[in-house]
Amino acid sequence: MDRTSWDAVRNVEAVEQGYLTYVARRAGAAEAKIAGFKRDFLQQNSNGGGAIYRFRLDYLQGKSEKAPESIILKISRPNPTSANEPGYVCREAHCYQHGLFDHLSAALYVPKAYHTVVWPEQDECWIWMEDLGENAFHQIWTVQMLKKAVRDIAHLHAQWWERTNELERFPYLLHRAQAMFQRQYAEEIKQAFTAIDTHRSATAIKQVYTPQRERLLVKLQAIEDVVYTKLDALPQTLLHQDFYPANIAFYDGKTTLIDWAYVGIGTPGAELCIISLFCRFFVPELVGSEEELLAETLWQALHNEHGLAISYDEVLAGYHLAYALRTSFFILPILQGILTGRFASDTTGFDFSDTELWLQNSETLLCKLERTVQGAEIL
Repeated sequence: MDRTSWDAVRNVEAVEQGYLTYVARRAGAAEAKIAGFKRDFLQQNSNGGGAIYRFRLDYLQGKSEKAPESIILKISRPNPTSANEPGYVCREAHCYQHGLFDHLSAALYVPKAYHTVVWPEQDECWIWMEDLGENAFHQIWTVQMLKKAVRDIAHLHAQWWERTNELERFPYLLHRAQAMFQRQYAEEIKQAFTAIDTHRSATAIKQVYTPQRERLLVKLQAIEDVVYTKLDALPQTLLHQDFYPANIAFYDGKTTLIDWAYVGIGTPGAELCIISLFCRFFVPELVGSEEELLAETLWQALHNEHGLAISYDEVLAGYHLAYALRTSFFILPILQGILTGRFASDTTGFDFSDTELWLQNSETLLCKLERTVQGAEIL
């Protein structure tokens, strides 16, 4: 079979030795022939409605140094619990196909894609990619690792600094700051707050999730244009825009990034809001001081190491504006998790059995959100 025939395969159950031989040869094993394989289901895809699989390969011939022991298949489809922003499902595949990662700084690494297939009419794509190993994304985070990741993401920003005219010609990229997923959550917020009344811990939950905070979260769904106007006035470059520990590994001494479904133009400080939200889960000793560490680390890298004309206040402003919008998106599934006992995404591994702990987390996040909204003067 030729490439056209393989690209017609859309059922993972139909993948067989001939298809995997084709992919292995595209990985550099020119004489490879696959005798057999084992397929492992890894997880639901974090940015799509598909799944991730590992194929462990047995070679009949052509087992050279370039022949991979295993290959990852990432399948992306629309996911109703994620952003319904047009193009996000296939954006990562388009990045590979158009060579966006070909000239990354030596400090950054993106897993190689051996073969990509995009079916735009079905809004689905497959990416056959390099397997970095079972433990690559299961590291125990430290403050130093966090700082390294932030310093290294600055290399991406520096590479595309003052090149937004070039970026705007790439139709597959987001063309404005992605501070908030392109979906309104006002009704979901109202429904979640209404459901508090029937929970056994309703009294305790209502002390944190108050009517005033419900109104704040709903208001934040309606001020997208106001915040984007402020975000777009800040220095612009290329952002990963889903930069947090689940998408970051350290491979061969480099900061390694996956899940590029939201890559696009934005202001550097906005890159920090997701990782800031997750700091309490990955680096809990930073809670209360994560804002200063993240903003200072990124600014020092951009300004001092790369010599870019951006001030600390501009980094911080981008962070605050994006944080105000992204936090409202993040708090909703936390409230839903408290009420239902599970997070909206099954890939997080969050345990909601300790209601008191999650209410404490919620109180901290909501207090910071209130301070941020007031300080950024967006309401």
